[in-house]
Amino acid sequence: MFILKLFNYIVVLVSLLIAVGCRTLPEGEAPDGPLVPEPVKVDDAMNAEAAINYMVVSLVMKCRPIADAGTTKPKVQNNFIFSSKLVDSVQMDVWRKLINMDMIVPVAREAEHPEYRLKSEITQKGKRVGNEKKYSWKMTLERISDRKSLWTEHLEFVK
Repeated sequence: MFILKLFNYIVVLVSLLIAVGCRTLPEGEAPDGPLVPEPVKVDDAMNAEAAINYMVVSLVMKCRPIADAGTTKPKVQNNFIFSSKLVDSVQMDVWRKLINMDMIVPVAREAEHPEYRLKSEITQKGKRVGNEKKYSWKMTLERISDRKSLWTEHLEFVK
């Protein structure tokens, strides 16, 4: 008797799921083209402010130690290579935004036992876009204990 009731419940449940699934499809033919849009490509002529926002969003959304932190924020030490006064502030803007968003615990010294190191380097490319110089920017978050790279982002921008 129990098996018969269980079987009836399963049949009813499966029937309902099939019926609901069919009702969620729109009437008519499938649309032309891809159903899921292509990911947005980073523009070659991205300005510095857009580049900063892109890096912050990427860190917060794609970088597992920061994205999954919850109430225990990761202890992060920055290791930025400064090359030009014109763009050095760009790296620091990302750092300040992460701190202001309360996404990390900034660590200045090794004695404070940082868990991760955020590396950043901006280099000038030979090309110019109009009156602006073109730069290449690479950021990486690595775990200090084994020097394993956990997140990397690379983009180009003009300033």
